Amino acid sequence: MVEIDKSLMGKDVLELAFDNCIRCSTCKYSYRGFEPSCPSGEKFLFESYWASGKIRLIRGVVTGELEWSEDLKDAIFACPTCGACMDACQAPHADYIVDMIEALRELAVKHIGPAENQEFLVSRCEENCNPYGESNSDNEELKKQFDLPDKAD
Repeated sequence: MVEIDKSLMGKDVLELAFDNCIRCSTCKYSYRGFEPSCPSGEKFLFESYWASGKIRLIRGVVTGELEWSEDLKDAIFACPTCGACMDACQAPHADYIVDMIEALRELAVKHIGPAENQEFLVSRCEENCNPYGESNSDNEELKKQFDLPDKAD
């Protein structure tokens, strides 16, 4: 069982989602024209890539029914957190879906590490002090020009 840090997501919100998400699939479509709305779900076509599947993943890892593994990373980090699922969902937990996914990601980083693209950005930041892989050679000149301190507050 995983303990939820109160700063990540309240247990009451998670329990609300666990109790109210019946996997009705409204998170998968925009209902005016029944058009697909979830980018990751439409790309991978597995339940765990849609919001309803992510809620099941959260429930599984929080209750201990599901063990953390590298296999979970793709589903957890594929979501663009665009909020289309929140727009379509009619359940009481709808306003918290993206927050729950972000909390799941934070837990995933703690238990199985970051997604591959995040590891790449971290290494760039460590090497160059920025995510772009560019040198900071102009920084000294800019600091002088704008009278900037060496370190931020």
